[in-house]
Amino acid sequence: MAARPSTLPLVVLAAGILLRFHGLGEPQLWLDELIQISRSTLPSLQAVLQDVQSETAAVPLDYLVQGLTVQLLGTSAWSARLHSALFGCLSLGVMFWLGNRLLGSLDNPAVRWGGLLSMFLLAFYPLHIFYSQEGRNYSLFYLCTLLSFALLVEAMQRRSPLWWTLHSAAALSMLYSNYLGILALASQGVFVVAYPWLGRMDGQKPLRGLWTGFGLSALTSFLLFLPWLLQTYSQAQDTFQENFWSLRFLGRFIQEFSGGSWPLSLLLLTLTGLGIRQLLLRRSFGVTALLAIWFFLPVAAVLLLDWWRGYFFAARQILFASPALLLAAALGLGEILQKWQSQGRRAMAAAAIVLIAGLGTGTVFLSSGKQPADWQALDRYLHARVSEGDRVAAPHIERPVAWRYPELKRRRIALDELPPRSKWPEGFSRLHLIESRYTTVLQQHMIADTVTAAHSADVVESGDFRIHLLMFR
Repeated sequence: MAARPSTLPLVVLAAGILLRFHGLGEPQLWLDELIQISRSTLPSLQAVLQDVQSETAAVPLDYLVQGLTVQLLGTSAWSARLHSALFGCLSLGVMFWLGNRLLGSLDNPAVRWGGLLSMFLLAFYPLHIFYSQEGRNYSLFYLCTLLSFALLVEAMQRRSPLWWTLHSAAALSMLYSNYLGILALASQGVFVVAYPWLGRMDGQKPLRGLWTGFGLSALTSFLLFLPWLLQTYSQAQDTFQENFWSLRFLGRFIQEFSGGSWPLSLLLLTLTGLGIRQLLLRRSFGVTALLAIWFFLPVAAVLLLDWWRGYFFAARQILFASPALLLAAALGLGEILQKWQSQGRRAMAAAAIVLIAGLGTGTVFLSSGKQPADWQALDRYLHARVSEGDRVAAPHIERPVAWRYPELKRRRIALDELPPRSKWPEGFSRLHLIESRYTTVLQQHMIADTVTAAHSADVVESGDFRIHLLMFR
């Protein structure tokens, strides 16, 4: 930490940008990315909005941004993910701002590094890097959530209507980037309601007009989001099975929190614990409550929603809550570095920084070789092997297949329309039945029944897709 303070943020920012743009277009687009780009590239704004409305729990902002980017730069994997990488880079700057404003109010020598260390931890945070390189809404949602909390802190400190207006705009963007923004806004509401009592514990005077300012800001953003919410609300149940209340799940939760690295997860959690301890020792109950509510309320709600809907848990669902732990971890790391620096143990301080950066970078590069399903191989097969008189069945993946292979729209056939459930339609000679990693158990059984009912059946491997080439009398 002995380098010139003015250059360190730029060095950290440059490293974070490099990690988010390195290899951005190399992996093939995977299922969810293909589904999103097939929607975002529809010919008109109205068509995009109508199509997004037809999808359960989908919101339009990221689709619109991606559609504009792809329209300007083409439909490559790089251009489909460019907006996510840019939002990920912008998040680094907002984290620097929030770290300075939130931690800078503490009476603690280590907080002079609060913004820098917060940005450093985010720059090398694998989970954020992964979703800054995916053409989905998670990077935008992260940025909007981070910005809304930063503006909340700014509005509380400046007590100006302008900042509440900016907060309302950020909250509205957060809601239109992901439905889980409702949980982030609710977390802010719980904190604001409790803040007068927390302020007294901190020895501070209650903020005049806090409830009014936040109430107007949150109500405005929610009412502007409500029409979309009412049009797309669904209580659809899913068919996944997962034991959310087991030690095995807890272990996977901890591992996936960092993006798949046990050492980095445990290190971040240890630093978070040290940071929370320092906050409590200094009686900074307001900051402690904000970070705790920001993380625990959304995470608990997400797990309960997944359990209720029969859905599966993925770390991306709680990515927007991770800044709370990173901010606390930055304070814990700052305490350690301050202590070692005062003791003249600068080599140990440098080693700690290198260790965190190394674990984050290593996790990213160890995961960089993992490829999704080989859609390009399937695309080549369909264009080369499907004849005019053939039919194609692509259970669960029709939309991404149709985006690469538009002829599917006139050649498709559903599993329910195939033998033995239905009679093979006249005028068609062969069926190409695609089985993939996305095929459900029920669909696998239906495929097996169809193969058994066929007059002849061959299997063709195309990448990691299995295609059953069937003929019926």
